[in-house]
Amino acid sequence: MTKVYCDKCNDVFGSREKFDRHVESVHGESGCGVCIIDAALSKIAGFFKK
Repeated sequence: MTKVYCDKCNDVFGSREKFDRHVESVHGESGCGVCIIDAALSKIAGFFKK
């Protein structure tokens, strides 16, 4: 499992989904500066875990 770190408030989240919800609700941003390749690899890895 990959943990995601928010450098704006020093919090750690257990999943990308929780982090994305946090960023949208707390920081008022839609999306984040995540590398597109990292996001794609995360989705592929999640597919194979199922």
